[in-house]
Amino acid sequence: MATYQEQLAAICDETIRTITRQETGILLTPGEVTPIRPVCTVSITVWDRDSYLSLCAETVLFTRLARSVMQEEHVTLQDVEDVAKEYLNLLGGHVISELFREKRIPVRFSVPAFHPGRYAPPGSQRNLVLTYSSDQHEFLELVQHTLCRARAEQLDTN
Repeated sequence: MATYQEQLAAICDETIRTITRQETGILLTPGEVTPIRPVCTVSITVWDRDSYLSLCAETVLFTRLARSVMQEEHVTLQDVEDVAKEYLNLLGGHVISELFREKRIPVRFSVPAFHPGRYAPPGSQRNLVLTYSSDQHEFLELVQHTLCRARAEQLDTN
């Protein structure tokens, strides 16, 4: 029987590759990839602030995603940010519905936040990391961060 972490990885992998292909036609292939262009990150707080889910990608990939979703060749940086946030919102919604269906784990998450560059919540560790290359060799990484206990307790007192 698969562990929770293995099940979460399988759900996230299937969700990100299927949704991305269906919604935009962009194909993602799992593998070790290093970004070669500037990146940005969108993140959401998950599981009552004990965990975060972040999606880091080369900005060119988020731009291509925005062009596909909006069906416009010219998109603004605000368009790219908005589409990246909505993309993570869509992925997160599918992941939490699968978690509930399979494990009966109720999960909620926050409104997505956008960050230029790489972002990891302060006081967190990377638990799950899924790395992809797009059909145009663009970097994308989905990470589940867990807050260290002291950081989680600090957030609970605020």
